[in-house]
Amino acid sequence: MILIKKNKFIILILAGIVLNVITQKLEGETFDSLMSRGNKYIKMGQMDEAKKIFEKILEINPDHSDAHFLLGSILYSQQKWNEAINEFKYVISVRTEFSNAHFMLANCYYQIEDMTNAIEEYEKVLALDPNNIEVNQKLGKMFYKNKKFEEAEKYFTNIAKLSPFDTESFFYLGMCKYELVKTDEAITIFKKLTEIEKNSMQGYYYLGMSYYIKGENDNAISALRKAEILNPNDIDTHCSLGLAYFTKNNLSMAIPEFKKAIDLRSDNVEARANLAMVYFEQNKYNEALEEFKKVIQLNPKHKIAHKTLAKIYLKRGWLIDAREELKNIFILDPSEMEPKDLLEFHVRHIVLLTEEEAKEIQNLIENGYNFSLLVRQRSQDKNSIDTGGDLGFIKLGKFSLNFDTTLVNLPLGGYSSIIKIPTGFQIIQKLDERVITDEVK
Repeated sequence: MILIKKNKFIILILAGIVLNVITQKLEGETFDSLMSRGNKYIKMGQMDEAKKIFEKILEINPDHSDAHFLLGSILYSQQKWNEAINEFKYVISVRTEFSNAHFMLANCYYQIEDMTNAIEEYEKVLALDPNNIEVNQKLGKMFYKNKKFEEAEKYFTNIAKLSPFDTESFFYLGMCKYELVKTDEAITIFKKLTEIEKNSMQGYYYLGMSYYIKGENDNAISALRKAEILNPNDIDTHCSLGLAYFTKNNLSMAIPEFKKAIDLRSDNVEARANLAMVYFEQNKYNEALEEFKKVIQLNPKHKIAHKTLAKIYLKRGWLIDAREELKNIFILDPSEMEPKDLLEFHVRHIVLLTEEEAKEIQNLIENGYNFSLLVRQRSQDKNSIDTGGDLGFIKLGKFSLNFDTTLVNLPLGGYSSIIKIPTGFQIIQKLDERVITDEVK
C-alpha cells in the first residue's frame, strides 16, 4: 500500500516536471493560443511567421495533427510539394477520414504530376464526401485532359446532379458526350447550356457541330450563326459554317466563310484546303490550283491537296505535273491506289547472290562500267539477261514496298543502293516514268 502511494507520488512529480518543461517551452502560451496566433499569421499572409509557430508546436508535441496539417498547407502555398506531402501523409496516418488532408495531399501529387496518386487521393475524398463538387471537377478535368472521356463523363454527370447551373461543368459534360459521339445527348446538353447561359459562344458552337455530325445542316448553320454573332473573329466557327454550307452543296455561301477564316489567319491550312475544294467542285481550276499550292507550302504532307492537284493536272493534260503529284501521294501513303493505277516506270536491274558481289557491282557501276554488259556477265535473273536487265514498264505493287519506294525516289537514269530480296541482292536503274493515259493504254 505504501509502495503504491509512493509510485503515485513519483508519477505526479514527473508529470509536474514535464508540464513545467512544456510551459517553459510554450513561454506562457497554450497550444490553443499558439494555434490561434499561427492562423492569424496565415490570414495576414505572413507564412514564414506562421510556419515558425507550427514548427514550435510540433517540437513540443510531434503528434499534433492540426499543426501538421497547417504546416503542410503553408508548405503547399510555398510550392514545397514534397515536404507538404510528408505532412499530409502523417495527418492521414492518424486521422484516416480527414477529407481535407486527402484533398491537400491529392493537390500536392497533382502539382508534381503524379496523377496516379492524385486520382487515388481525390477518390478517397469522394468516398468520404460524395457531394464534393470541387473534387468531382478536378477528377473530371484530369480525365478529360487525358482524353479518357468515359471516366470524365461520370464526374461531370455527378456535378450536373449536384449543381445544375454549374455551366462550366455542364459544358464539359457536353464535350464528353460530343467526343464519345453520343450526339443526341450532346445536343440536349448544349441546348440546355445555351438556355442557361445565353452568351455561351462555345455552347452554340458545339451545338452546331453536334447537329453537323448528325447531318442536320440547317440546325447546324442556325447554331453556328449564333456563335458567330457572339464572336465574329472565331476561326473555327467560320470554317465549320463553310463546311455546313459545303455539305449542303451551297458553295456560294461556303466560299465567304472560308475566306473569313483565312483573313483571320492566313496560315490556316484547313480553311485554304476547304476553299480549294469548293473551287474544284465549281470547276474553277485556276483558283483551286492557287489555294492547293498554298496548302502544300504550309503543310507539304497534306495528302488531299496532292491528290486533288493530281486530278486537276490530269484533267488539263499536264502529265509531268500529274506524275510528280502521284509520286508525292505514294511517298505519303503507299496504300493509296491512284499511284498504283496511274504510274508506270521503265526499269532495268541486276540480281546478285551475295551482298559482297552486289557491292562489287555497285562500285563498277559508279566507275562507269556498262550496265547491260554487267547484267549479261553476272546477273542471276536469267529471264532478263538477254535484255540487259530491262524489265520494261512496270506498275507499283509488282515487287516489294522497298522496291517501289526506292523506285519512286530515284531520279531518271539513277541507280539504287543495294536492295535485299528473297533471292539475293538487287540494284535497279530508273530509265523512264510516265502517267498512264488512254493513249498509253
